Amino acid sequence: MARGGPDGEGPGRVVTIRLQELQGAETDRRVAARPGEPLTVRLESNLGTGYRWLDEVAEAEGVLKPLGKPEYESPGDVPSPPGAPRFKAYRFEVLKPGTVEFELSRPIDRDPEQRKQNRRLLRLEIVTG
Repeated sequence: MARGGPDGEGPGRVVTIRLQELQGAETDRRVAARPGEPLTVRLESNLGTGYRWLDEVAEAEGVLKPLGKPEYESPGDVPSPPGAPRFKAYRFEVLKPGTVEFELSRPIDRDPEQRKQNRRLLRLEIVTG
């Protein structure tokens, strides 16, 4: 994790989660951040697999304030070739400690039971730090 300057300038906290870190159907991570601090959550995504991180972040209201829409980024300084993994970057301002959920699922799964079986949840606990 990286941290911005004491005046809140710069990127603030940056959390990067790679697909291989998702353990089973649910994964928990803890992040230390102060209210008012910027937080970027970068989630690895390989769109060619059909899985997508949903734009809506569950339980974010009151915990994190979105700073714009999520954007896809290359893993390095150069653009990724087609089909290569990229990162979906969510930018927030931390409002208070709490837990938020990010869902990785396949939009093609129309059956609710199938969708539930194939989805992955990332729970991010924001703690004062």
